[in-house]
Amino acid sequence: MSKDLHTSSTQASLFDVPAPAAPPPQAPNFRQVRLGQPSRRAPSRRAVVGQQFQTPKPTALRPTIAQRFEAFDRENPHIYRKLREFALDVARRGAGRKCSIAALFERIRWFYTFEVEAVDDTVTAKLNNDFRALYARKLMECEPELKGFFATRSRVSA
Repeated sequence: MSKDLHTSSTQASLFDVPAPAAPPPQAPNFRQVRLGQPSRRAPSRRAVVGQQFQTPKPTALRPTIAQRFEAFDRENPHIYRKLREFALDVARRGAGRKCSIAALFERIRWFYTFEVEAVDDTVTAKLNNDFRALYARKLMECEPELKGFFATRSRVSA
């Protein structure tokens, strides 16, 4: 037989099926790299679309930050009163300097954690950082001495 009739085993024929492509490797997370352990963290609530992350939109089942703030403020009026007291104290001592609402929030947390003996859980309400900007705006709107006291950005949502 001649060498022309035989095909080399390395040549592909018309009937060969290509092997499925391997999935792209995933980047290891901190636990896998540093500790050699798989991550136990729950998957993110954000949906991945290509390389962009999309945060879920508020729905009827999920109230907006403003709605949650209104409910929290109604249930915990002592938080606003203490924020007002601390902000006015800083404004009077600071001679017109601006203040950070984040610093006042941490002061409130310190106050209710270490300086007040709570009889029940009504005094020790958990402060959500989402409410900081809304408290700052409310303080500046309701208190003439605090007008322009906090640095604010323009709001994206109403």
